[in-house]
Amino acid sequence: MKTVKLLTKLLLLSGIILCGFSVSPSGATMMREDERGKKEFLRSAKLTAELPNAQQRVHRVGLMHFCVTNWGFFGSQGRDLNESQGGCFNPNPDEDLPAPSCEYPPGSDLEYLFQGGLWIGALVDDHPYVTVACDGWQWIYEMWSDAGENGAIRERSIRPSAPCYSPDAISEQDIIAVYTDTSADIPLSPWKPEEVDWDGRKHFPLDLQVTQRSYSWSYEYAEDFVLIDLILKNIGVKKIREMYMGLYIDADCGHIDENPYGDYGAQDDICGFQHVITRP
Repeated sequence: MKTVKLLTKLLLLSGIILCGFSVSPSGATMMREDERGKKEFLRSAKLTAELPNAQQRVHRVGLMHFCVTNWGFFGSQGRDLNESQGGCFNPNPDEDLPAPSCEYPPGSDLEYLFQGGLWIGALVDDHPYVTVACDGWQWIYEMWSDAGENGAIRERSIRPSAPCYSPDAISEQDIIAVYTDTSADIPLSPWKPEEVDWDGRKHFPLDLQVTQRSYSWSYEYAEDFVLIDLILKNIGVKKIREMYMGLYIDADCGHIDENPYGDYGAQDDICGFQHVITRP
């Protein structure tokens, strides 16, 4: 099995995503109105009778409060998703409250992200296939965590006083999630050829496992960004060739009281990205 470590870190600065690149059945408010009716999943990401343990967690130690999930994307979709209960830095660990998406500064209710996620394409047996963590128009989700505790988000901290303190921590708030694209069955990866698929075929998993580690700090020189590190692993039996990874970013900017689709919501945004660190 082959592991690919992505050495290019994703740097999210001052609430502006500079370089593009983590629904809980119990802990999330489902996406849009057309998604809210899907209250049950038939099968899990591992094609068993268990449901994936989908969770949301928020980086809170710095000046950018940033939501990550363990089902392939980051952002809380305009605070449609709740922060999962528990967590090392969750101020309301026993409540289901809307999660900031990419709020800067804290308490301002100014958001700079709707959602963002991985798009991965490759050749398998000389056929091109694509896995998308999320899509802004068709609401497809093709990456999911394991069921139970094996799929839960983990947190670590270098702060000795933190309940999640660990000598293995990198930052003041490490958030670690693992997910795969091996769920091919409806409705985890819904198939609506009349609405979604250009070629009319179901999602074909690349058999990828993604280990997502994100880091944040409160120090003055590092309080304005979150770093995200990804490791991709082929957990299947077939070779993956000519793989490309892209980052879908829906960087809606505005106050949460504004209509997200109005003139002062997504319609007036001018967003882009900047190459900050480039490594082979």
